[in-house]
Amino acid sequence: MALPGITSSTRGAAARPAEPPPSSPSEDWPVQATDAIVRVVDNVRDKTTGPALNAARWLVYGVALGLLAMPLLVLVLIGVFRLSESFLLQVQSWTGWAWLHDPIGFVYLFYGAIFTLVGLVMWRKADKAAVTPAA
Repeated sequence: MALPGITSSTRGAAARPAEPPPSSPSEDWPVQATDAIVRVVDNVRDKTTGPALNAARWLVYGVALGLLAMPLLVLVLIGVFRLSESFLLQVQSWTGWAWLHDPIGFVYLFYGAIFTLVGLVMWRKADKAAVTPAA
């Protein structure tokens, strides 16, 4: 549908935007400088912020895992103590030893000795590491 007074050649010219004149290389230097600066800043950020974020992420996950592992360790130790006590009660019922009717003292003595020995070994190693001069 043609409008009166407008030809097809006039309509096509009005719809097409004018193209900017070709720019010379001397006019592109601000764009090139900005691109170079942005590239350098991106490289520096990737090499510094990336490892820092990874380290922070590992630290947070490690602390959370440690906080969740401590109560679990306590519960496991309580289970081991109870299991040991029930085993000694079973031994008492098989053998009929009257002195083993309440074995929790023996359980505490046994595990206390084990934890004390492990602690002493670690204490000895810690003293040697602290006395050894750094090279």
